[in-house]
Amino acid sequence: QSLVDKSLVRRRWSSDRFLMLETVRQFAVERFEDSDGREEIRRRHAEFFLGVAESTHLAVETFHLGTRFDIAAADQDNFRAALAWTISSGESTLGLQLATALENFWVSNDPREGMRWFRALFEKADERPSQVRGSALRAFGGSSDIAGEQTDARKHYEAGLAVFEELEDDIGRARLL
Repeated sequence: QSLVDKSLVRRRWSSDRFLMLETVRQFAVERFEDSDGREEIRRRHAEFFLGVAESTHLAVETFHLGTRFDIAAADQDNFRAALAWTISSGESTLGLQLATALENFWVSNDPREGMRWFRALFEKADERPSQVRGSALRAFGGSSDIAGEQTDARKHYEAGLAVFEELEDDIGRARLL
């Protein structure tokens, strides 16, 4: 409340969220860029927002728990910043987890944005079979499918299925099929 009273932040409508004034944000970014430990802070930010993304239950694995599109919409700039950092830092596994956690957000709001994130992440991703890789390929296929890119979607679905088959993961296979 003290920061609101001093006009350094504003309460966002009637929610518990706050908006930082642009001049304050610019100053904070400059200070942050000059600080030690930037990469650790960015990592912690990405890990935190992975947890937030997972709590939205927008991935096929947790869809049955009740989706929270409102959380995803409110934090999409944080998700984007975290995804951008995972790409620039080479933390593609963390990025694939985050992008996959938002699977139905991309499909519902902007499948082409989802495709761009997945494409950039897969350019740097480890190609070894893993649950993360299989699920991300499935989610990439979903965004591609909804965007009308059926050839790409099929390619991603088939690659995801091959991962789950190699892992002998019947649940992963079933979700993808």
